[in-house]
Amino acid sequence: DGLRALQARELAREELRKAISSQDMAALKAAIQNAERAGLDKQAPEPLGAEPQELEELEAARSKLRSRATARLDELAATKDIGKLGAGIEELADHGIDRSELRRFQKRHSTLKLEEKCRVQLRTATDALKKEALVAALKQAQEAGLQDSSDFKSAQEALAAVEAQEHHAKTQAEASQELRKAAQCEDQRRLVTALAAAEAAGLKGSEV
Repeated sequence: DGLRALQARELAREELRKAISSQDMAALKAAIQNAERAGLDKQAPEPLGAEPQELEELEAARSKLRSRATARLDELAATKDIGKLGAGIEELADHGIDRSELRRFQKRHSTLKLEEKCRVQLRTATDALKKEALVAALKQAQEAGLQDSSDFKSAQEALAAVEAQEHHAKTQAEASQELRKAAQCEDQRRLVTALAAAEAAGLKGSEV
């Protein structure tokens, strides 16, 4: 039994060395798991005796796996691909990544999802040209830090157009109302002023 245990430990160490030198994270993780099963994370039983290098090699492999997994998630986070980053977090969460680092990636993933949600809301509101929806979408997008995005600027332009249209409609309604009142009284000066205001508001023909 002692000989078989020693052979298993030696095989596990050799597998670790090969996996560390390769770029295959799956192989490295498998080698670490195999080394743990072989007991390299514990002192060898008698009469094999202690071998400090075993634990050092295992810790080196764990560190390598952790750094590779973290680097991979950094790459995915930089692409801003929500789906790939989410899948990467799920796949690599058990690769020894520090909790604080994992939370950082999870927060980044949540931020990207929120930003995409805000962009969709901005586009939808811009297409619909509804003031309430535009105001709400712009507020949420601003809170998400999307003020410099093209979708935000398009929504701002759409809101400005809607408000300009509202102002124009209000001006026309007020001019039309004043014209009707002026026509019913004998104040010629008021009527002339009302006609001028109606023309300035774009009321013509039968509208006047």
